[in-house]
Amino acid sequence: KLQATDSGECTYAQDGYDCNGELIVYVGLEAYGGMVFYYNEIGGYGLVAAPPLNEWYSFGCSGVEISGADGYGLGWGMQNTVDIINDCNESEFAAKICYEYYYNGFEDWFLPSAEEFDLLDNSIGVNSASNLLSVDEQHGFKTSTEISANQAYMCHNYSNGIGVGDKGSDNVIPIRAFGNWTQGCMDTTACNYN
Repeated sequence: KLQATDSGECTYAQDGYDCNGELIVYVGLEAYGGMVFYYNEIGGYGLVAAPPLNEWYSFGCSGVEISGADGYGLGWGMQNTVDIINDCNESEFAAKICYEYYYNGFEDWFLPSAEEFDLLDNSIGVNSASNLLSVDEQHGFKTSTEISANQAYMCHNYSNGIGVGDKGSDNVIPIRAFGNWTQGCMDTTACNYN
């Protein structure tokens, strides 16, 4: 129950909620099925990560260039994931594992794009101040951003950040979007803005 004070402030029954009863979202909050690593307060949307799967999966279809799957930036992970699944007929690979993942009541997970993983790593991962997600710094992690038929971007935690890797096996961290999220380019100044 909300109560206003004479100064215009409010009090409310449950910690973590604003005066309108809305959840106060911040990086590191466990909500929306995972841990928040990106939040746009103005747009009311963001991204959460599940814990690392601690299993090794290939990018999929090594030696074959995937049609699409080259979106690097924020908002491209889901589209890249779908592109990889549509173009690769192997039975088990990183994008498919994330896409079929069910965790904390949610089933709309995907493999992050290179920039999405970089945001994750720098906000709640190894390269953050606290490593809230408990990411093992000795593991490499796949992204959904392909470079060529034999290479994709990956996160080399032991060498600080996103780099070029082969399509061989690495660990994966599924992510999902919440709120008023738009898939694709989210940079309003870009020529391909959605």
